[in-house]
Amino acid sequence: MNYKFKLYFIIYKLFIYYINKLINKMSQINELQNLNIKEDNSETNLSILIYKKNGASILETLESTLDKIKKIDNPIKRGKLSTNYFNLKKMIEDFYMDSIISSIFFVNEKVYEYKLNKNEMKVMEEYKIRDYLSYSDFTFKNAYFYDLFYNFDFNYSFIINKNEYIIKKWNQNKDKVVESGKISASTTIKDNYESIRKVHNHKNNIYIYGNNVKDIATYSNPKVVLENDDYSRNELNEISVKEEMKANHLILQNRLNDLQNEKKIDLYVFGKLKFEIKDAIEAYLIKELFIQKEKYEKLQTFIEDKSAFNFKVYFIDKIENGDIGEQFIQNYNGIMGVKYY
Repeated sequence: MNYKFKLYFIIYKLFIYYINKLINKMSQINELQNLNIKEDNSETNLSILIYKKNGASILETLESTLDKIKKIDNPIKRGKLSTNYFNLKKMIEDFYMDSIISSIFFVNEKVYEYKLNKNEMKVMEEYKIRDYLSYSDFTFKNAYFYDLFYNFDFNYSFIINKNEYIIKKWNQNKDKVVESGKISASTTIKDNYESIRKVHNHKNNIYIYGNNVKDIATYSNPKVVLENDDYSRNELNEISVKEEMKANHLILQNRLNDLQNEKKIDLYVFGKLKFEIKDAIEAYLIKELFIQKEKYEKLQTFIEDKSAFNFKVYFIDKIENGDIGEQFIQNYNGIMGVKYY
């Protein structure tokens, strides 16, 4: 009996330990996602990521930046930036001269430090993120850093150059070569391409480019064939946003066509974010939402119960003048909900 009690006690302690560890981890993630720091009403709010650098080397970087700030013409901006960088410099001098820093600093009148956890450091290493990233803007870049560390939805590229292939995954802020090799006689380029579907379980567009792209008609869809030999991550992101918008336009057009059917018209919700749309979401009536991205971000601030966002969202914007995206924004204020029934 005593043995069983000890065993149960050990299991209980382990359970409590891992629950507390999970709570602490989620608390830190939420801290980064929902940064509660007052922002200055100017583009002088600093967001600076430092990874595995010692205090002395960071001081050199900050002093160099302070020298550049002296050349800014606007005296108000120059003064605020100087003060903010000086405050961070003072903190480094006081606490980190003999330490290795792996943190994000958010700075205006005060300096707020967010220390990277093990998983975030793993992302830094795996995706070879630069060890010093500095942003000055009207808002802090905590949303960017949260996306950097916790967004693992990737697009894939299949790059064909002479007798070698490269499979790369990427999103807005990071990329990684996941496979590469020579195209041997025992395999075909298509076999390597199809591994993106089978091995990496990617069902969306694959972006194909390189200097040896040919005979790809039988490659599985969806795919996008690009003209140039090489693309930066920013260029690929711009292309993917446009391709996704094209797909959303097609779905939007189908839903708007259904508006002509009197039997389906009651399925649609139009109106203002804070009233008709908000009410329908809080009543769990919405199955699909077509909306401009900036309006969706605003909508999220109106609804406290985040579990109500359990529907498919299609972001809509115009690709070119007069297209269905522009018409939707002009005629329907860029907002339309589709109900379950």
